[in-house]
Order: sequence, then C-alpha cells, then structure tokens
Amino acid sequence: MKQTQTVIGLSMEKINELSGRIIGLAIKVHKALGAGFVEKIY
Repeated sequence: MKQTQTVIGLSMEKINELSGRIIGLAIKVHKALGAGFVEKIY
C-alpha cells in the first residue's frame, strides 16, 4: 500500500494543485496591474 505524504491534512498532490492555482492568479494580477506597484495595492 502506497503512503501519501500530507501537510496540514492535505496531500502533496492537493498542495501542488493549489500552489499552481495561486501562482497562476498572481501572474494574472501582475499582468493586469503591471510591475512596480507598492505592496498595499495588491
């Protein structure tokens, strides 16, 4: 039986999926607002 690694109750597969979505959305924000804005705009 294969063991699944977990972090805070989530499988590594789920963590990778969520990370990909977060990074993708961050890239969309960056493309929409452009570079060089102060952090409080984000």
